[in-house]
Amino acid sequence: NNFFIVRSALSTINNSSSSPQLFKIGTIVELYRDESYFATPAIITSTTSNDSDGNSVITMQNTITGSTYSTIETSYIHPYTQYTDGTRASCNVSPPNSNEVYMTPCVVNTSFVRENSGLILYEVSYLNVEDSLVRETLPFSRVQRRRQPLVTEL
Repeated sequence: NNFFIVRSALSTINNSSSSPQLFKIGTIVELYRDESYFATPAIITSTTSNDSDGNSVITMQNTITGSTYSTIETSYIHPYTQYTDGTRASCNVSPPNSNEVYMTPCVVNTSFVRENSGLILYEVSYLNVEDSLVRETLPFSRVQRRRQPLVTEL
């Protein structure tokens, strides 16, 4: 299993501008810094009250790549909000149930929440390797929001 490990003092969590609700197991969050190009979706999978240094440890799983990070500051953890129509993103368009990650630029056409599970789904558009426009429905776990404009867009 690949996880993000977040170490921070309990007082930082309780006194931060972030809601303690943000750190509950199963919560979907976005990870980014001010200069981050993308906001990476993650799910909080566990919390422990103290590690050997007296810090709180929050474990998150990156829903796109499964990359592992040893430390992330709580200021980089943000509430996840459903993306609006027209959001520019990067989508993992590799085959379902594949361990491969193939990211490509995409645009969110629309979004909806599955009633029975609460799963956020996005209908996205992207150009495939043959330069044909593809419309596909992907779960939130395969779409990461672009935060910064391209240099050519400035």
